[in-house]
Amino acid sequence: MTAQRCRVQGVFMSVSEMGAAPTVVLDAGGDSTIPIYVGLWEAISINNALNSEMLPRPITHDLIVDLFRRFDITLDALHIDSLEEGVFYAKLLLSQGSRTEIM
Repeated sequence: MTAQRCRVQGVFMSVSEMGAAPTVVLDAGGDSTIPIYVGLWEAISINNALNSEMLPRPITHDLIVDLFRRFDITLDALHIDSLEEGVFYAKLLLSQGSRTEIM
């Protein structure tokens, strides 16, 4: 599978016959987009990060970002390995100095 660089286009509510679902839309270049359905708190966290907004108290996602900053950990890539029954499975490529880990 070929790696595709994407960026988060935005967080939206998708509505279908199954109901409404928070959706992160990735811009994959050209006219290609990839919708990823997420939970409400994940959508709120991603939307807040895109808009440089903070909730009154930190949530789990804020804690992870703060840990990465304090320990100088960089997320270099996210590789989606598979899509099974509507669930994306992925690995993170993280680095800290000269050390690289895949999780």
